[in-house]
Order: sequence, then C-alpha cells, then structure tokens
Amino acid sequence: MSESYNVRTDVFEGPMELLLHLIEKRKLHINDISLAKITDDYLEYTQTLKTFPLSAAAHFILIASTLEIPLSLAYIGINARRRRRH
Repeated sequence: MSESYNVRTDVFEGPMELLLHLIEKRKLHINDISLAKITDDYLEYTQTLKTFPLSAAAHFILIASTLEIPLSLAYIGINARRRRRH
C-alpha cells in the first residue's frame, strides 16, 4: 500500500502515530477526538482499496487499542501521572 491512512478530525489531521504521540505528550486531549469515528472512517477507507491492507490494519488496531488506555483513564478520572507512581 503506497498511501497510508491519515486521521481527519475537527482538531487533528495526520497519521495515527502522530495522534498517539501528541496525546502521550499531552499536546492533545484524548477527549477531543472520537475513536469510534476514526475507526468508522478507517473502515470506509479500507473499503475503497483494491486489496485489504492486513499489515496496515493490524498497525491501526495496535495504535487504536493503545489510545484506549488514556481514554479509559480519562473516563474514570485517573490521570496517567498518578497511575505511573503506583
């Protein structure tokens, strides 16, 4: 696959890796994006391709699941700094 998928939201546009990096560095808040919408958009994107990008899809799932950690912490009110101390 020569062209990689770029996330497009109201607050971010770019590769998933950059989105993850910005969230980890607290430059972007996880609640400012919708992982459900990003996933829906990715599934639509894969349907436009001639062949299913298995390796790229696995990479997308890895990053999306990694993004679920800070999202889960934000929902239950635990900040990542306090979690790392324990």
